[in-house]
Amino acid sequence: MIPETFTASLWHATAPPAPSPPPVEFPARADVAIVGAGIFGLTLALGLARAGVDVLVVERAAIGHGASGRNGGLIVPAFPRLGPSDVIAKLGAPGERLVAAIGGSASRVFAIARDEAIACDAVQGGWIMPAHAPRNVAGFEKRAADWARHDHRVEVLDRAASAARIGSDWWHGAMFDREGGHLNPLAYTRGLAAAALRAGARIVTECPVTAIEGRVVHTARGRIDAERVIVATNAHPETPLAGIADQAVPLHVWQMASTPYPADVVARVLPGSPSLSDTRNDLFAVRWTADRRLVIGGMAAILAGAGERLARRNERRIAEAFPILAPVRIDKVWHGRASLTPDLLPRLVETGAVIAVTACNGRGIGMNTILAEALGRYIASGDRDDLPLPIASAPRPVPKPALAAFAPRALLPLGRLQDWRERRR
Repeated sequence: MIPETFTASLWHATAPPAPSPPPVEFPARADVAIVGAGIFGLTLALGLARAGVDVLVVERAAIGHGASGRNGGLIVPAFPRLGPSDVIAKLGAPGERLVAAIGGSASRVFAIARDEAIACDAVQGGWIMPAHAPRNVAGFEKRAADWARHDHRVEVLDRAASAARIGSDWWHGAMFDREGGHLNPLAYTRGLAAAALRAGARIVTECPVTAIEGRVVHTARGRIDAERVIVATNAHPETPLAGIADQAVPLHVWQMASTPYPADVVARVLPGSPSLSDTRNDLFAVRWTADRRLVIGGMAAILAGAGERLARRNERRIAEAFPILAPVRIDKVWHGRASLTPDLLPRLVETGAVIAVTACNGRGIGMNTILAEALGRYIASGDRDDLPLPIASAPRPVPKPALAAFAPRALLPLGRLQDWRERRR
């Protein structure tokens, strides 16, 4: 059993308070009912409400209680392990639209934060992906050329240039995308909720959905009748629609924050405050916060006691990569759940009046944003050319989902061994 850590996170300690929505009477009616008050659901609610649609968002816990409010806050305008040509080969014409959208996804997030005056410590300092081993550098030129063919510029840095950009010579080179960055994800999610409420959307929290039957959403407080129902719970195990959660494999991820560093030290590590995630199988993603803490993520093969073990392990990893930061002291640790699909691409399922989206594969902030805005256009037009994904008529569960759920933890030691071997070649 993993302890609940939502209120233990740095984001919870530093984000502005969540808005207090006006009460909603049940039974309720809406043009569109959205299940899930995370980044996807709230971005969609904001856009629909601005267009005059009567929207009701229902959330089982607090606003941003899921992955939207627990992740590391990195905004990455790229796909995990896939280039644009890979995506188009898998998806065809919708893939071309998805490539164009994801390339601009980070800038879109920052524009929303700016336009809605969301206080979320947003910093568009870029995103850097350095190579932990020499063999990884060779693929950077190819990937950058692939993005250039789709009108998105990515810089390739040699070892000296990457060392200057990162403040460490531990890596062998890097790709750098100036459009990336980071923010406080819980503050951003709460800010989206406030903006959606101002636009006329309704939000109900602490209200679990017990079942969805066509256009009827059954909740702990009563029923909601809607013309459209959007399930925006990603791959949460309690997703109230059969088969949706089983389309992806769950990932247990811990985020943690160091104690604050002096300003002169911060200026020498990740100058300009880019976000960083490298090429290792074993997650290494770091970024600075507004109060000069370093936030880093991590995964564990054994869940029991993982938070404390990962904190000590990441203290060593940070000190190895950035000796100037030693000794590293982590004082906040919190747990979240991400998800992976077999092809590392999100899913869109439409069954009658119900649409479900799932699995952002570690690219949640940007991917949720562009998918939510595209879905809003589709709801208004009915034109599938507005969507950057093909629509499936039924979920596609991974084979043996209960067994597959253990795969990431089982394979993690092998991934760490591969990282170690590649590093020493």
